[in-house]
Amino acid sequence: MRRYLNSVLPLFFLIMLISPIFSRELQDEKEKIESAISIAEDSTSKSSKQNEDENAVAETKSGIEPKWEFSAGAIGVFLNKPEIKAGNTHFSGVDSFEAFLLPDASADFSLKFYKNSAFPLLTIKASTALTLLYLEESVSLSVPIPFFPLVSFSVGAEILTGLFYNYGVYDPNKKEYEENGGFQNFQYKFSGTANLFLPFSNKMTVLGYYELAYDGLTGAADSDLWTGGNFNGLSHSAGVAALYYLPAKLDLIGFLGITTAKLDDSSLDSRYSDFDGTFRSYLVSPFANFSFNKKNSLFLLAPFGNRRSFSVLHKDSDEEPLLKTSGSEWAWMGIILKYTHKF
Repeated sequence: MRRYLNSVLPLFFLIMLISPIFSRELQDEKEKIESAISIAEDSTSKSSKQNEDENAVAETKSGIEPKWEFSAGAIGVFLNKPEIKAGNTHFSGVDSFEAFLLPDASADFSLKFYKNSAFPLLTIKASTALTLLYLEESVSLSVPIPFFPLVSFSVGAEILTGLFYNYGVYDPNKKEYEENGGFQNFQYKFSGTANLFLPFSNKMTVLGYYELAYDGLTGAADSDLWTGGNFNGLSHSAGVAALYYLPAKLDLIGFLGITTAKLDDSSLDSRYSDFDGTFRSYLVSPFANFSFNKKNSLFLLAPFGNRRSFSVLHKDSDEEPLLKTSGSEWAWMGIILKYTHKF
């Protein structure tokens, strides 16, 4: 889930559609969903490429291979917003469901460098996701590890902002986030990732990754909390995806798991000591991919994830940074469908 909105819908409908989706209490869920889609889509493309490679003679190449890829489509979400109670803990949610549709578009440019090899020695990739919700730019450099062709390492950078994407720095005195939207703040990320690719057969593949990243928000100090319980600092995440190839319209099925957490929260203001800045989140999900032809596909996720629980009852998620974290609760997050058309 990493890209959303390029729409011709009337402005009024856009506002009605967008406003509940990116409310503060859904920031954690949105980030998990985006990560899940990103990891699983990468798995899909790598598995398909693996299958093609195993049914063709490896071609030795030398030189530089540039490539542009353009796609457009839509993301449909049926989102569960549960209220969870267990023992003396409480999570401030509401029992409701939201369904929405978000058109999206993206452009990717890659440069692959070959030297007497069927696989690139170096890959540089730049991506743009431009929507009315937000603009995201990313660039990465990927290098295989010598003598370990199933392992690669990549470094990258991303920047994110948008007209309708509101960022807020938490004000502990007012117990609320001071929002700044409309391209006033930029969320950024620098990352290094180790990737593992294990093809057990031409039908079964397992992929894994470990990422160390620095996440930040312009306009936020190291001691500040900002939208969704985030703060400037180092984080690490790991994920694994197992997928199985099928010779049909339903061409891939699989399962993925992702976990992420901040490494340290000592830089935060002492007033947030009960919030647990190093809270670890988990997401697991089955997924499936339908390929109707070479250009059109439909991707499906049904994720489950954990959310913070608190020892104090409260009415508003804006109060949560000042509450004592008492654990976490698991919940079904909903169903996500992504239709993609490649040009």
